[in-house]
Amino acid sequence: MERLKQLILRGDKVLRGSYNYYRFNNIYSEETFEVYRDRQDLSIAFYADIHSRVATGELLTVNVDVKLSKEFVPTFVKVVRTLGKDMATETYTYQKSNSTVLYTFKTDSESEEAKIPISSKFHVATPAACSSMVFLKSKKEDTTSKNLYHLIQTDNKWKFEGVPEVKIIAMQRVGTGMENVVIDGHSVQATHYRLFEDNNDIVDSPPALKVHVSKHATIPYTIKSDDGTRIQIKFLNDLDRE
Repeated sequence: MERLKQLILRGDKVLRGSYNYYRFNNIYSEETFEVYRDRQDLSIAFYADIHSRVATGELLTVNVDVKLSKEFVPTFVKVVRTLGKDMATETYTYQKSNSTVLYTFKTDSESEEAKIPISSKFHVATPAACSSMVFLKSKKEDTTSKNLYHLIQTDNKWKFEGVPEVKIIAMQRVGTGMENVVIDGHSVQATHYRLFEDNNDIVDSPPALKVHVSKHATIPYTIKSDDGTRIQIKFLNDLDRE
């Protein structure tokens, strides 16, 4: 996380960790992250760096910054992709006064801007696993049923394909309590969820991600899909002294 030395960071570092991304048993990507909490306004910030090798052998780097209010609503999100000489930057800025998110997309050759109407509770999808479940903290959970959340999602990566869309996703608990999950020989306590897009047109059980969420700022221990893709925590250190 060398890049963080160049930023002005507010608050104390409370968590740090790392993930391995697997396709079947092969590691194809790694993520490192740090989490900071501001003791004054109780805001929280996630900073993640993701590194992957593409087919050409070049190194793809994705930097993700997610800043949240004390209600766990994103106030600012930044995603920077770098591959060789190419760079693309996305930002999301929550404008509470008019209930919109200002979205920008910039490369060397184009610059786009859009305003996205949004409800007061929402989440922004990013490539980072560490902050992917923070929306769970944004409202009281019904532990006996599925819970619905507004997710801003986009396919924009290296060029502007369109304005990000708001989708409805659902989280549903599997079981009633915490589960013991064994990761690399170590047992941890986690809450087991199914994550799926809420689509009323689908009658049968929709495809879902299997997620084990830690008690530490909703950071996932594992995220698994049916296609053999798995994101698994490598280490997670709690640095909070309170």
